[in-house]
Amino acid sequence: NRALSYIPALTYPDELPGSAIAGHGNYVLRCQCCNGPLGLGYGPGAETLDLAPANFAQDTLLAARDFQAAFDKIRSGGGGVHGSSMPAWGIMFDDGDVWDLVAYISTLQPGVLPPFDAGDR
Repeated sequence: NRALSYIPALTYPDELPGSAIAGHGNYVLRCQCCNGPLGLGYGPGAETLDLAPANFAQDTLLAARDFQAAFDKIRSGGGGVHGSSMPAWGIMFDDGDVWDLVAYISTLQPGVLPPFDAGDR
């Protein structure tokens, strides 16, 4: 089963060089507290923020498959892009890690990438 979980990565579009499998771990550690386990913007830390976190199931950038814009948003953080308190993850993560996050959150938007199953990871 674990080996088969890599198969959806073969269907990623060329403009998305990340891996949802790799991005899942960083999402759980760094993003889930605000964005929630399903990416709906209802994590336990969301109530302390001035602006609600993104709902990745309804994100317009992901729906438009504008992966570069999603990458830029995550890398730059909320202060410079949309006024939220989301950290500039490009300070902590290298570009590959940010692309992995883009790939993972893209699995949370129906119809963008195949759903990701964390299984026993």
